[in-house]
Amino acid sequence: MTPSELLDTLDKHERWLADQPGGSRANLALQDLYGYSFANAKLRWAKLTGTNFSNCDLAGADLREADLFGANLEGANLRNANLAGADLRGAKLRGCDLSGADLTKVDLRDGALMKSTSEGVISVLKVDIGSVKLNKAVLAGANMAGAHLSNSTIMQSDLSNAILRGACLADADLRQSNLTGVDLTDADLTNANFENTTLTGAILTGTCLKNTNFTGAELTNAAVEGVDFSSATLTGTLLLKRRINLPATLRKLLEEHEAWITSHGERGKRADLSSSDLSNLDLRAVNLSGADISQSVLAGAQLSDAILVMADLSGARLAEAHMRGADLSGCNLSKADLSGVDLREANLGAADILDPDGRQTGRSWQSNLTGASLAGANLSKACLRAAKLSEADFSGADLSFADLRGINSDGAIFSGANLDKAQLDPALQTAMGAAE
Repeated sequence: MTPSELLDTLDKHERWLADQPGGSRANLALQDLYGYSFANAKLRWAKLTGTNFSNCDLAGADLREADLFGANLEGANLRNANLAGADLRGAKLRGCDLSGADLTKVDLRDGALMKSTSEGVISVLKVDIGSVKLNKAVLAGANMAGAHLSNSTIMQSDLSNAILRGACLADADLRQSNLTGVDLTDADLTNANFENTTLTGAILTGTCLKNTNFTGAELTNAAVEGVDFSSATLTGTLLLKRRINLPATLRKLLEEHEAWITSHGERGKRADLSSSDLSNLDLRAVNLSGADISQSVLAGAQLSDAILVMADLSGARLAEAHMRGADLSGCNLSKADLSGVDLREANLGAADILDPDGRQTGRSWQSNLTGASLAGANLSKACLRAAKLSEADFSGADLSFADLRGINSDGAIFSGANLDKAQLDPALQTAMGAAE
C-alpha cells in the first residue's frame, strides 16, 4: 500500500465514521505499515486484522472496537491511545508502550491468525504478547485469558474485574495497580511483583506463586483457598479470609461463644481457641471476650474494633495484626508477640468486673502484658492505664498521646519509643527523663 493509498483509506474511514458521502470502513487487514505515524488517527471500528503496525506511532489514536486480531504492534507507541472494546486476540505486543491507554473491556486472549501463502498453503502466525509496557493504563474488565504477559510492566494501572485466567505473568511488574475483582485462576505469577497492589475480591485459585512479591498488597476477601503462599513475600500484606469461608467448626465455635456471652453463660460455650492458627482471618468487630486464645497464631489478622475483654492471649503471636480500636481491657497478653501491631486507640486498661446480672461490682481486672513484645507497635492514643507492663518491650513503639498512668513498668524497655504527649505518672516521667 502506497502512502497516498493509505491517506485515502484513512480519509474515507473518517467520512464513514461521520456518516458523510463517499465514506467507507477502513480495511487494512494484513497490510505492512511498519514505522508509519498514526498519531491521533481515527480508526474506530477499522478492520486491522493481522496488520503490521510494528514501530508505528499510534499515540492518542482512537482504536475503539477496532479489529486488531493478530495485529503486530511490537515496539509501537500507543501512549494514551483509546482501545476500549478492541479485539486484540493474538496480537503481538512485545515492547509496545501502552502507558495511559484505555483498554477497557479489550480482548487480549490468545489467538491464532491463519494466513494463506501464494501457494495456497495455510500457515499459523506465531503469537507473542510478552514484555508489554502498560503503566497507568485502564484495562478494567479486559479479557486477557491465557495472555502471555511475562516481563511486562503494568504499574499503577486499572485492571479491576479483568479476566486473566491461565495468563502468564511471570516476572511481570504490577506495582500499585488496581486488581479488584480480577480473575487470576490458574495464572502463572512466578516472580511477579504485586507490591502495594489492591487485590480485593480477586480470584487466585490455582495460581502459581513461586517467589511472588505481595509486599503491602491488599487481598481482602480474595479467593485463596488451597493457594500455596509458602514461597511468596507477604510482608505487610492484608490477606483476610472471609468469615463466610471459615471452616464450619470454627464458625460454629464463634456462634456458640457469642451465645455464651449474650446469655451470661446460660447458653452456648466459651470458645477454646488455644494453640490455633488464626492468621490472616477477618475478625473485625468479633466478640471473643473471655475466650481462651492462648498460644495461638493471629499474625496479620484483622481485629479492628474487636472485643477481647478479659480474653487469654498469653503467648499468642499477633505480629503485624490490625487491632485499631480493639477492646483488650483486662486481657492477658503476657509473653505475647505484638511487634508491629496496629493498636491505635485500643483499650488495654483495666476491665470492670461485673456480677452475673451484668452490673458493676466496683472492682476491676488489670491487663497483663508482662514480658510481651510490642517493638515497633503503634499505640498512639491507646489506653494502658493501670496495666502490668513488667519486662515488656516497647522499643521503637509509638506511644504518643497514650494513657500510661498507674502502670507497673518494672524492667520494661522504652528505648526509641515515641512518648510525645503521653500521659505519665510524675514518678515515671521523672524516671524516664533521668534515663534519657
